[in-house]
Amino acid sequence: MTIIIKIDQQHGHIYILEQLDSKTALVAPDKVPMLEKLVKEHIQKHMPDVEGSDIE
Repeated sequence: MTIIIKIDQQHGHIYILEQLDSKTALVAPDKVPMLEKLVKEHIQKHMPDVEGSDIE
């Protein structure tokens, strides 16, 4: 499953736009580390009860 997300870095928002049953990578490989960091930070900030291992 692929999740398309939009990152609004200015306001710190992450939007899940759509879910696709596809193996297509919609995030450029060089952006993945930044994306993982932003998603983890977003989850920790807005959903603090989610365990770190569940975020991986």
